[in-house]
Amino acid sequence: MMALILSSMALAASPADPVACVLARGGDAARALMKVVPGSSELSPALDRVRPVLTACGAATDGAGLDVLVADMASHLLRTDYAKYPFRALPAASLTQVKAEGLRRETAGWPAADAIGRCVVARDLQGAVKLVRSRKGTRSEGKALDALLPLVPACVDAGASLTASRADLRDGIARALYRDVVSKIPDLWPA
Repeated sequence: MMALILSSMALAASPADPVACVLARGGDAARALMKVVPGSSELSPALDRVRPVLTACGAATDGAGLDVLVADMASHLLRTDYAKYPFRALPAASLTQVKAEGLRRETAGWPAADAIGRCVVARDLQGAVKLVRSRKGTRSEGKALDALLPLVPACVDAGASLTASRADLRDGIARALYRDVVSKIPDLWPA
């Protein structure tokens, strides 16, 4: 029986499941990568620290593949480590026009999905949690994303065009939710 449990644990953190593998083997380095602001000077050192784990787990080490991996790790943590975290107890969003403009300036130059993700999380934390906790490709994901889509125009500069798919938006929201909210609560709710 013990061998079966151990083999199940090893399988869960095997390269067959890069998300679980990176989270299990990468520890603090993986979580540090998840907290990095897109395009910041912190990205390269954080990536260098976790690159051996990414490689060993067969995970992407750059580009869109890495963006998806980070989003999937955020979703995984929300469904596991933070499954019972009382997000409803957090204060409701109060995004004033001044705060919205500051957020827009802060995210200027970011990939569109990440900038919009940050804006959506700031506007509807509960809706973002619902989306990110859902599994990709499910009806609940579609309903949660549909509920958040009306927020997107307020997150895009007037006259700007948006070239992000639904999957890109979901992943941007997942990365923003982890970076802006979940990564700041471990002291309250140990991971």
